[in-house]
Amino acid sequence: MKYLPFFLLFILGCGHKRSGPKIFIPLKIINVGTIQMNAHHKGSFVIKNTGDEDLKIKGITSDCECTVVKNYDSTIAPNQSEKIDFVFTPHVSGYDQQNIFIKNDSPEENVLVMLRAKVEL
Repeated sequence: MKYLPFFLLFILGCGHKRSGPKIFIPLKIINVGTIQMNAHHKGSFVIKNTGDEDLKIKGITSDCECTVVKNYDSTIAPNQSEKIDFVFTPHVSGYDQQNIFIKNDSPEENVLVMLRAKVEL
């Protein structure tokens, strides 16, 4: 009977589930502003892991060859962030929107970051 409190604490402690990795991107829409056509615009955004296990970035792609993502760490530890650098080189004038897709191992497997710009000749 004197071990009952310890046994109960052990049983209750075993019920704690880890939540796993969780991706958080504070800024999902990046307004680049007005830029010149064919000019290179460098920018960045941050990916944070708010979960309690490592977040694995499986790939970062864009829907246009005009947006290139630079090197990045493929694993982000819990409560850590990774700065993602990109170069955007628009080839058409007018209002433009390009998408960056982040494939990862969190419950939100595919995350979208949008770049918006007014492109002038």
